[in-house]
This record gives sequence, C-alpha cells and structure tokens, in this order.
Amino acid sequence: MKVSVPADSTREKLSQRAKEQWSDPTKRQRLLDARRKTPDTRELTLYCDDSRHLICTPYSVENLHRAARLLGIGKHWFHAGAKYSHYDIPKRRTQEIQAKCQVVSPREILSIVKGTW
Repeated sequence: MKVSVPADSTREKLSQRAKEQWSDPTKRQRLLDARRKTPDTRELTLYCDDSRHLICTPYSVENLHRAARLLGIGKHWFHAGAKYSHYDIPKRRTQEIQAKCQVVSPREILSIVKGTW
C-alpha cells in the first residue's frame, strides 16, 4: 500500500495557509464553529446551590451534558442514578462555576427539576 506524501513546498503552503486562517479572529471562529458537531443556539440558564449541585433550564439530560461541556466539567461528575439527574461541581472550581450560574437554594434546585418552579 502506497501513501502519497505532499512535496515539501506543498506542505509549506498548507502550513502557511493554516497560520493565516488561525491568525484572523473571524476565520478562526468560523473554523471552530464548523468543527462543532451540532451548532446549538438554544440558551441555557445555569443554576447551582451551595451543596455543589448543577442543573440548567430547560431541564433535560442532554442540556445538562451541554452545560457541563460549556463549563468544562467532566462526565464523571454526572449523577444519573439519582432520583433527579444533575452534575456535581468539583470542589476546587466551586467559586469559578458559581460566578457563571445563578446560585439558588437546594430546595429551589429541586423545584426547578420537578418543574414546579
């Protein structure tokens, strides 16, 4: 099996083109948007409590995973076995994530999840 490798000049041209694309902020954003699997424009409202629980509205497991990706929280923090699915916030990132969320009481978290809020 033969693999064709571009000539050095072709590689240099490709490398130069990539550098140009990434140096321009608008082109870079377009490239990043194109790499996303599914561009999602729905807005999420993030909520957390002092017990380090994270949820979002509209409430769904898919949206919870999306919110966690936005905040850089790993899937291992997800509690699917709980009565109401949620993410736990890593202890060392509590302040950072609370700054990006609306902090509510644990009771309010429960009422949001139940849909009675």
